[in-house]
Amino acid sequence: MTNDDAEILRIVLARDALRKEAQLPRLDVGAELEKLRRSRMQEVSNEAFVPHAIIITERSRPTQINSAGWYGINRLLRIEMDQHYEENAIHQVLSVLKKRIIELDCESWRGGIPWFGKAVYIALNYSKNRSVLYDLSGQIVKTFNFAIETGYSSVSIFGARPAT
Repeated sequence: MTNDDAEILRIVLARDALRKEAQLPRLDVGAELEKLRRSRMQEVSNEAFVPHAIIITERSRPTQINSAGWYGINRLLRIEMDQHYEENAIHQVLSVLKKRIIELDCESWRGGIPWFGKAVYIALNYSKNRSVLYDLSGQIVKTFNFAIETGYSSVSIFGARPAT
């Protein structure tokens, strides 16, 4: 448990104790912990936004969710951009996409992103309040007033023992 998780747990338990003293219904501690964790993650992502691109593929969910989770969904679908992106950022991102397909040995995936399939669109997130969806020829398809993000996964191993 990190210091941040311990602090979140203390806050939730303190709120629950106050509700108990006031004879109010008890909190669902697990749900409150998750809500506060998501809130903290949102605060951090809002503060540290970096322009990036998201590869939109033919499948929104991976065919093998465990494998994709272990490999890292962001490593597959997110392309980092320079802080000072240029007007031709989409062409830079399309170039990186071509290199990524080669690096990931996507020949065995028929030119697609492993577990997600072929790229269909590219979403360039210029800020947390502005993203533009492009087709693979670099033409604008749609503009949004929010950033398009990948889904997320987390992997935990419980009960693992160190090798002796």
